[in-house]
Amino acid sequence: MAQRRNRRGPADDNSSTEAHTSHQSSMGYPEGGGVRKKGKKNRHQKADKKRIDGNEHFINLCWSVLRHVLAVVFASFVLYSCTKSISSPVRQNNNGKHNSPKKRNHRKSGVGGDNTSRTNKNHNPEYEHEHFGPKVYPNILKDLKKNIMNGAKSGQKFLKDHQQFQQKKVTADLEMIAALRSQFKSHPDDPIISFKLANLLRMQNEAFRDEGKYFQESIALFERTLSLFNGRRRQFIATGQKTDVPSVEYDESLKRIGFFDERYIKLESRSVDALISSTHSHLAKTYFNANMYERAIAEFTKALQVYPGDLDALFHRAKTNVIIGNYAIAATDLLKVLENDKLHDFTDAFSSLADILIEDSSAVPGGWDMINSQISQLLHVFHESLKDSSGRQSFESRSNIKSHLFRLHHATHQYFDYINNTKSGWWHLEMSNQFKLDDLPPFNKEAEGKMVSDYVEMFKPTFWDLKVGSTSKTPIFVVGFVCTGVSLLGHILDSHPSISEVGRNSIFSGSLPQIRGSVIKAHYNGYEELKGTVEALANDVVGSMREKWALKVGSETAILFDSPDKFVDAISSNFMNVGFIHYIFPEALILHIYRDPMDTLFHASTGRCGDPVPDYASSFEGLSSLYKGYRTMMDHWEYVLPGRVTHLKYEDLMRDTPTELRKILDKAGLPWDERVNLTARRRKGPFLRTIGYGERYQTYLNKLRDVLGDKVRYDVKI
Repeated sequence: MAQRRNRRGPADDNSSTEAHTSHQSSMGYPEGGGVRKKGKKNRHQKADKKRIDGNEHFINLCWSVLRHVLAVVFASFVLYSCTKSISSPVRQNNNGKHNSPKKRNHRKSGVGGDNTSRTNKNHNPEYEHEHFGPKVYPNILKDLKKNIMNGAKSGQKFLKDHQQFQQKKVTADLEMIAALRSQFKSHPDDPIISFKLANLLRMQNEAFRDEGKYFQESIALFERTLSLFNGRRRQFIATGQKTDVPSVEYDESLKRIGFFDERYIKLESRSVDALISSTHSHLAKTYFNANMYERAIAEFTKALQVYPGDLDALFHRAKTNVIIGNYAIAATDLLKVLENDKLHDFTDAFSSLADILIEDSSAVPGGWDMINSQISQLLHVFHESLKDSSGRQSFESRSNIKSHLFRLHHATHQYFDYINNTKSGWWHLEMSNQFKLDDLPPFNKEAEGKMVSDYVEMFKPTFWDLKVGSTSKTPIFVVGFVCTGVSLLGHILDSHPSISEVGRNSIFSGSLPQIRGSVIKAHYNGYEELKGTVEALANDVVGSMREKWALKVGSETAILFDSPDKFVDAISSNFMNVGFIHYIFPEALILHIYRDPMDTLFHASTGRCGDPVPDYASSFEGLSSLYKGYRTMMDHWEYVLPGRVTHLKYEDLMRDTPTELRKILDKAGLPWDERVNLTARRRKGPFLRTIGYGERYQTYLNKLRDVLGDKVRYDVKI
């Protein structure tokens, strides 16, 4: 067993001798190591002195040997107990009592074990992961919470530093965009520059949900980059150069494990094939964020045709196929990713496989047993790595380990939730969320509360007195809290031939800074200019929606067919912007979808509901605060704009889909189309199963229920 080192470094011989001598003295032995003689001297002591002196060395030697033997026996016992507790799953017998490891059959299972002999017949899935649960590691969750609480106590400085860092990062990104635009203007035929600019714009879209600003530009740049890289590839082939070999060698440590992934090589040094594949893959991600799933899959496939070893493209193609229900195809890709993922970069693949198994248990060869076995091993590896690396690894390395543990515990939660073991499911969900929160700054409750109060103060009934809004009824806005079905409803309505969804990100929300600035400026120049400005802004928003549709269907189709009558802008966070929406589009339909609060919040805490979920949904403090703000705003809109918002109950949409969809289409002035109902039936399965989430986990949600107070119910007069 390796010697434990203190912060000063390895202990040398002198320091260990001093410690040993000090230990002897504290236990009642003399510094020389002999037995201390106590009591009053008598005549027998003098007579025996010579004999004692002669045997002193022998006694000390025997005592030293005995101490070391006892120490070795004790250490062996502790090591044996720890090893048994890690490697042996705790199972339950038929009467629900735990069998001790001594009584169960000694067969290989769990960490490092061989699970191939386990069949479904004798498989007890409910306790597959109990060897890595609260009984074996009781202090992990407590320690994580303690770390976060300690961080919260001194969190004001951390929060301030984090905010300053984020502001600097935003500024740096904008400066980088400006610099790359300047370089691109000077070197329009340099594919590396155009790739970097396109990718930075794509990431800005993802981070700030303002695809109306950068979406078109990033698409055009990616397509130009592909043209330039393909031209370089043709030149290589014509001159007999290899197109699949990078210009630098792989690191020796990567070679030893047979790892050859060019994502770990500097962009300029990658092979031409890898550069083309990466460009297709990033273009696909741009389409994915716009809900253009078929086009995203097509681009991911092109990436893999050029460079089959692109695991990133393979993984994201699988995720896209999961969304549209191609489970068997997605499972094949995910299993291939895991097989070749030697650095464990794609642990989120386990959650995607869990999603597939929940929907179609036959789609994944080996089923739950296979993924549970791999998750068990990785959980142990990463937990031990995190424990051993305390204080010796960089912040980035520890954060990377925590992100893997976050995903693996979440996949385990999905499994236990699937088999209705809420106790183990809750424990792994808490573990997952705590690992996610551990590296986040404290939740800024004051800032969130101030934004809500500022909006309530700003939007008084007189705010809309001028009535300068557009008469356009083209947009349909869908709002709500996260995990209330906002994205789902957008997908369903998109299947109507007269409706097109604009994507995951809101064009209106992305245009809002420009809208606010223009309205404020025009307000000081009189009513007519203000009305003209608002009309022009509304036309710009609708025009961006039409451009998005043309890109979605392709330029040839857009020429042959008229654009849809309606465009759906569905994003949950727009509940804050109802006042602005009504100011610009007073005639447009605003749909608010809501559901049972406890179901909403528990589903949001899992982070997998189709909507973009804020990081602080992993914290009940942050989640409840965000939810209270949402309820305050929706109550305020109903007070200052009575009847303006059309409310739709999530549970009604799930249970009586055709009736609720007919109501929506009637409100939008559109005829019924059966394709809408067919899409809903195909898509709503995972969402239907989440009804009653809060009731199933009510034992663990009492604290959240108390925090919500009177908002634990949501009754809207429709």
